[in-house]
Amino acid sequence: MAEIVSGVLGLAKELGKCIVVPIKRQFSYLCCFNSNVQSLNDEAKKLGDERAGLEMDVAAAKNNGRDIDPKVDSWLKAVNEIQQKMNALEMEITSIQGGGCLYVKSRYSISKRAIKTTEAMKQKREDRRDISVISHPHPPPTSMVLDILERPTNEFESRKEIEEDIMAILRDEKVKRMGICGMGGIGKTTLAKKVMSRVREEKLFDKSVMAVVSQHVDREKIQGEIAENLGLELKEKSLSARAKILCSRLMNGERILIVLDDVWECLELKELGIPEKDGCSILLTSRDRGVLARMDAKRICKMETLTEEEALSFFKEKLGFCANDQNWLSSLAQEIAMECKGLPLALASVAGALKDNKDDIYIWKDALQQLNSSNPEDLSEVLKDVYTPLKLSYDYLSQNARFIFLLCCLFPEDSRIPLEDLAAYALGLRLFDGTWKLEKVKNRIYALVNMLKSRFLLLEGKDGDDRYVRMHDVVRDVAIFIASNEKQLIKRSDTSTWISPFLGERIELAKGLTFPNLRLLMVDESALEESGIRFEGMNELNVLSIMAPPLRSLPDTTRCLKNLRTLILQYCSLKTLCFVGELENLEILICRDCDNVEELPSETARLKRLKLLEISDCEAVKKIGPGVISSLDKLEELKIVKSFDKWEADDEKENENVVLHELESLPNLTSLEIEVKDYNLAAQQISLPRKIEKYHIVVGDTNMREGYQFGKTMSLHLREEITLGNWIHEYVANAECLILSGDGSNCVDLGVAQKNIRFLNFSYCKTTSSLVRGCGATIVFPLLETMQLWCLDNLEEIWDSDGPISEVSSSSNYSFKNLKRLALEILPALKRLWKTSPNIVSLYTNLSSIYVYNCPRLLNLSPLSTSKDCFPQLQSIHILRCDMMEHVFSWDEEENEDESRLITITFPKLERLELWDLRNLRVICQGIESIECPLLTRIEIKGCPQLKRLWKTTPNVVSLYTNLSSIYVYDCPRLLNLSPLSTSKDCFPQLQSIRIQYCGMMEHVFSWDEEENEDESRLITIKFPKLERLELRDLRNLRVICQGIESIECPLLTQIEIRCCPQLNGDDSHSLQLRRKEKVSFENLRELPPTSSSGDINNKVEGKLKEQTLYCSLSIWNQFPIDNFTRLKKLRIESFDKISFLFSTSIADNLINLKELTIKSCKNLVKVIDEEIDESHETSILFPHLEKLSLVELPNLKIFCEWRCALELPSLQNIRIYRCREMERFSLGSLSTPNLSKLDDIPITGDLNDVLQQRFSINKRRINFK
Repeated sequence: MAEIVSGVLGLAKELGKCIVVPIKRQFSYLCCFNSNVQSLNDEAKKLGDERAGLEMDVAAAKNNGRDIDPKVDSWLKAVNEIQQKMNALEMEITSIQGGGCLYVKSRYSISKRAIKTTEAMKQKREDRRDISVISHPHPPPTSMVLDILERPTNEFESRKEIEEDIMAILRDEKVKRMGICGMGGIGKTTLAKKVMSRVREEKLFDKSVMAVVSQHVDREKIQGEIAENLGLELKEKSLSARAKILCSRLMNGERILIVLDDVWECLELKELGIPEKDGCSILLTSRDRGVLARMDAKRICKMETLTEEEALSFFKEKLGFCANDQNWLSSLAQEIAMECKGLPLALASVAGALKDNKDDIYIWKDALQQLNSSNPEDLSEVLKDVYTPLKLSYDYLSQNARFIFLLCCLFPEDSRIPLEDLAAYALGLRLFDGTWKLEKVKNRIYALVNMLKSRFLLLEGKDGDDRYVRMHDVVRDVAIFIASNEKQLIKRSDTSTWISPFLGERIELAKGLTFPNLRLLMVDESALEESGIRFEGMNELNVLSIMAPPLRSLPDTTRCLKNLRTLILQYCSLKTLCFVGELENLEILICRDCDNVEELPSETARLKRLKLLEISDCEAVKKIGPGVISSLDKLEELKIVKSFDKWEADDEKENENVVLHELESLPNLTSLEIEVKDYNLAAQQISLPRKIEKYHIVVGDTNMREGYQFGKTMSLHLREEITLGNWIHEYVANAECLILSGDGSNCVDLGVAQKNIRFLNFSYCKTTSSLVRGCGATIVFPLLETMQLWCLDNLEEIWDSDGPISEVSSSSNYSFKNLKRLALEILPALKRLWKTSPNIVSLYTNLSSIYVYNCPRLLNLSPLSTSKDCFPQLQSIHILRCDMMEHVFSWDEEENEDESRLITITFPKLERLELWDLRNLRVICQGIESIECPLLTRIEIKGCPQLKRLWKTTPNVVSLYTNLSSIYVYDCPRLLNLSPLSTSKDCFPQLQSIRIQYCGMMEHVFSWDEEENEDESRLITIKFPKLERLELRDLRNLRVICQGIESIECPLLTQIEIRCCPQLNGDDSHSLQLRRKEKVSFENLRELPPTSSSGDINNKVEGKLKEQTLYCSLSIWNQFPIDNFTRLKKLRIESFDKISFLFSTSIADNLINLKELTIKSCKNLVKVIDEEIDESHETSILFPHLEKLSLVELPNLKIFCEWRCALELPSLQNIRIYRCREMERFSLGSLSTPNLSKLDDIPITGDLNDVLQQRFSINKRRINFK
């Protein structure tokens, strides 16, 4: 009895816990309301701080061109959703305040949700700790930029033939290494780049990369170029460690084409980390065919010079030839072009020398005479043919231009040549008589370099950077020959005038040689021995440039260099610069990337003739003593960047470092580039020299470094408001580039500063509500070209003046008249760009790019004016995540009631339109009847759920889509179609790709409206002459592609992917029809989509396709010409329940290149090949290249083919037959498979038919037994 009572009591106790605890928890929601709300607010503040910090890191990463890690985006998105819940809770809490017990139910609900939200916030803060990587390096760009010098604009037949040969070799999987050979300047690099471009277009490889090898092999540089193009960072120092990492990256399963350009000697690719493996192909270019053969290139293509006809065409093109030019000019041009031996480089060089003298027959005759008579001696065979025309170009240069041209050959091959260094050399060598001022020397250098570029003797810097130039390697070889053999500047002895380590032969500098004539010396680590270098006997040396990482100190003999004027130290391991005090005649001192230098020594103050001082990228420099800078009163240029930034204020205390006021003691200063970390120094009152015309000043702690392309740049990063000093106001007022960030930026009066600004970047200021506050001016930012506004939390409009923004005056000086690029990012309060309607005609005259991101309250970009051409220069529109935007542009009838109706709007230069995540977008241009975009090439629209049609009314299709090459539409569930069709057969002459996904209401992609076109002739056929790709996915209501059209022609279509389009199906179960009663004509077909027997698209799609592949839906073969399938290599057929056979004999005979065949899950398939062949055939070869055959889950398959003749599959190596219970034989006749050794991984011998019969009998016995 006691046990029963005890058990009952225990049960009651447990029941009490189960009841009391939940009741207690429910009551706590009411009793602890205030504490729960307080916990919610506390946690919200902590999470908000975490988010703000992460967003700052994200913004900094984006500014540095890095890609944000997906985890970061997911975290921020989740936090934003929690914040929205928090905002809703706060509104509810506010609504019940003071209500006491009247809101018991609401308090209970709010308290309960507050606890859940608080826990969610805590979890997100925990998740933040798991995010260690914010961003990744941006993958390299895929587009290739070909040098104008190297690339003929015309497509020459001789080049096209070689190009097609190389492409054919690349498609051959058995050839992993191939080469292109030819003389220098023949166009090998150009052709390699063209091949890379073709490879990317045709997707033969997943990636293609290029590295320049050059005459002097730098293995680390080659590894670095390959890694950079793959998005891989190589931080390791040793060659072997870098090779292992690079090899691992190249073996990750991707197909990669590696181009090694300008190979001079055999390379051991394994040492570089380039593996020999499937999927990795190597293309080499070299002037020496023997080098390619020794590097085991399986196929070598030789490039010949242009034919006479091609050479003349190219030469005339470079001359700017017109049909009405004088007859003598045409005749001489033909003779001169013949003398250039068909070498593109020589043709371009001579044309550059003559194109400005088309009216002077004597110059042309003299040029022809020189080409005929020149016969250089002691020149390598490689250069003999090109020397004469290049020498002619050289002879037409002025004396100064010749010296600059020859100076450029001293730099390493394929390197960027800094114009600043050319100026330093020229000043040190006194190349320009009577020109002593550094600024004048630079002006002369820039003028001469531009002239050399115009004559194709120098090339533009990479990416268009005008601070650098490059020299073609053949031109450089000729320049070296001229400098050494004719000018006697470069010799292989101690009588040299110039010495550079980049010219081939080494000259030992520590052998006791005197070099009495030496005036310019360049030293790299190859010139260093254990004994170092010595400078005895170099009394005339004017220029010394050292780029030697192992160099830790300079010898005592450095003090002997009494005539040294220019000293450049790069990548040296020097720990001190004290020796410079002995070089009293020094005029230029440049120290770059010397990581061990810790200070600018006091001895520098002795350099009373110093004109230029540069300390850049020397991060260890922490000290510049007081008085050093102010002692250099001859200084014209001061550049201390990415190095010392600890400038101090003159506040009558003993300073440890240089004082900012010392700049006042430099009366000759014309250029100033410094970084001041302490932003409080912006409040100093300083009188800087009046001669300063170029400056780049950074104030505040920041990693943002922009604006080096401008002459006057101010970058201010002010955390809080301060009173700005006079020098800041003065330099901001004259700045061409202005970068502002931080809440203190509000102290800068942009109303005053705006008149000279060309580039404006304004960010992270919470106190700004408008960019320019009403200042009474009617003209603002007249010179502004680029405006970037981001992370300005309270910015509501750019200009808050109530007056008109722009009035076009007779002087053509009006607001924003030069604005080309507009970028608005993360501006949560921005409602409109302008408080009042601007004069659009003047405002957007030169605008070429619009980028808007995450401006949730912005309604539209701008109202439209009465002008048809509102945006005459606009090339790209990118708008992302603007939740309230209903239309991009609009015509307001009420506001323009006195104006004539705007019928048509034209974007004459618009090339790209991208609209992403615009949740309320209903139409692109509201109130417009017709839109013209003659140059539009790409439309990309994603995540616009309210968008029903792209244009509110029918656009002018002919002009809108004339150049359109790509259409991509994603997640627009209410979009009905892309566009109506015009009466023209070729509505889309350039369209290459159509991709439409997740548009649930779309019934047809294009349409012909008979009612709307009742007066027009019937459009029977529509042609897409360049369409290569058609992708339609998850279009649940799609019934036809082109409504109202009987025939579609796509002669270049190579890829179709149709998935999850259940309504897109024809009546005939034995043919795939894109439209009922619609004829579809395809050529060059490579891919078709898989569909299930019900018409739905099969979701099982293979990964990346590396060959021409056909995904087949039903028995589609009768629909297309038989010979369309001769190129087919892979075929996969899956889930077709209605077909009983697959191929006719005629179709099977045409699959001559088929390598892989997979047939799966076709329940009613009885045989693969239907018809028998003629009985007169004794032997027949089936699928001559078929290597792999898979027959899977075919329950009714009885036989592969019913041919009675002897059948041979000569290449078959692998066959899998699984769950094909009824399959008794492969064919009715004998079967030969000489390369087949296994069936389902089981070894076999003899006839495959015998093996199948045995297996069939065993399976039958098992079934009967069961």
